[in-house]
Amino acid sequence: MKDNNKDKDKDKEYPIPIEDIWKIVDNKYKAIVIASKEARNIFEIHGDKDGKASILALKKLTRGKIKYEERPSWSNG
Repeated sequence: MKDNNKDKDKDKEYPIPIEDIWKIVDNKYKAIVIASKEARNIFEIHGDKDGKASILALKKLTRGKIKYEERPSWSNG
């Protein structure tokens, strides 16, 4: 008999290790912006009744499920 609770417990793991985020995004500030935009999308679509939109966004980021495009940065010179 397969233990389905093990899979459910894995989804409840947090905090998410920063090393997992750095494997996907090399800059912590960029990771924050990407995850916060995804959390806002989740909140707007599904609401945030249990306060976990940001956790879900970080999980999606570490699993490589968020597509993002980098824009050229502006310089002062």
